[in-house]
Parts: sequence; C-alpha cells; structure tokens
Amino acid sequence: MLWHGDGDRVTVVPPDAPRRLRERVVEIARIGAREMGYTGAPYSLREPKELRTHAFLGYRGGRLAGVFLLALRPVEALAGWAEDEEPDGVAPAKGWRPVEPAEGQAWSVDFLWVAPAYRRRGLGRRILGEACRYLGTGPDAVAWLPPFTAVGRRFIPSVSGPVFRVSR
Repeated sequence: MLWHGDGDRVTVVPPDAPRRLRERVVEIARIGAREMGYTGAPYSLREPKELRTHAFLGYRGGRLAGVFLLALRPVEALAGWAEDEEPDGVAPAKGWRPVEPAEGQAWSVDFLWVAPAYRRRGLGRRILGEACRYLGTGPDAVAWLPPFTAVGRRFIPSVSGPVFRVSR
C-alpha cells in the first residue's frame, strides 16, 4: 500500500507482481476501457518488459474505484490543447497541437480511469500523486499517451498545466 487516509487508499502493482494481481489490473482496466468506449484491453499480462508498466489502483472505502497505468516511453512533443479557433481555422483531429519537439523518456500515463461515481472528488489526483511519488517524478514531468477522452482533456491540464508532454 502506498497511501491510505480518510477511507481511501492507493496501491501499486509493479511489472513483476504475482500473476493474480496483474490479472486484477487486466480486469479493472478492461472495465474502464469499456465504459469510455474503447475496444481492446489497455493492459496485458504480456506487457513489453522495456515499458516497465506499473498499475496504480485507487480505492474508495473497500471499492476499487480507479486505475492509472504508467509506462516508461519516449516523449514525442511538448503540446497544448487545440482550440476550436486555431490560426488556420482547422483544429487537428487528435485534439492537441505540438508546441515544440521533445526527446528522451518519461513516465507516461498510458491509461487512466476513475469510476464515474468517484470522479471530481480528488481520487484521480491522489492516484497520480502517489504514482509520481513512487516513481520519483512529478505530475508536471509525466507524459500522456494519446488518444485523449473528454475526461482526460479536463484532467490533464488540471495536473500538468496548459503545456504537457505527449508520449508515443
């Protein structure tokens, strides 16, 4: 357990965790992906070793209420959100526009989901904060793996500011 307080807790499932714990991550990530309209599974028991994927689970009371998957990935760019009124009148379909190129690697939020009943109550921010503390980085230094949902578009600037790292 990484953190607990006020009935909430955050735990980590590292890449070398027992299979049964990683299977639980597969299950909760699949539930989250389905709720957000994604097909496929955002996490697999066969995650590439070089990504060092860690799952961070958030609980409210006794209920598993959220999951963040962070992996070590190359950074593609520093980016900002594309607004409806871009200078050329066309907003990119991906929703973000590169501000400047970036290089190197960063811990990347590959997937995040908090159950709808627990959103906007600080649980997502707490999970990310504990993940960053565990991995030795800060919320402003993590990268984000597209595509982004509407919920992600609201959450990312609240923790990373108007300019954020995009991973690939």
